Amino acid sequence: MWRKRRKTLLVIAGVLYVAFGILAFFDIPGGHEAHHHTHAHNLTHIILGVTLLVITLRFPAPVRQVLCFAFAMVYCLIGIYGTFMGKHATFKIMPGVVEFHAGDYTVHLATAVFFFALTVMRRSERSASRGGSGGR
Repeated sequence: MWRKRRKTLLVIAGVLYVAFGILAFFDIPGGHEAHHHTHAHNLTHIILGVTLLVITLRFPAPVRQVLCFAFAMVYCLIGIYGTFMGKHATFKIMPGVVEFHAGDYTVHLATAVFFFALTVMRRSERSASRGGSGGR
């Protein structure tokens, strides 16, 4: 079985966040309304991706677990906010820098479920049997 599941998934998620943030500056993927791909929204993806990568690659498993829980809670709150605020609302944490489009509430809630799943993911049996140091 694959030993560092949470860490691997967080690295993949971090790379995807950064890639989506960069590609969005070039309207890739297309099909979004004009208000969706703002510089602030694209920067949000990049900042979150870099945060995931730095914390995942520099800190031990318990810190990564807390990171997953924090991301899950924030995405859950943003998803709930979006459910009530409507399709064109924007949740501005740092206006012009970190913004979430509330209309993407289904994506935000699904992302919350993903991070909650990573939060409760147990260490693999192989790493746990070696004294618990396998989460790094």
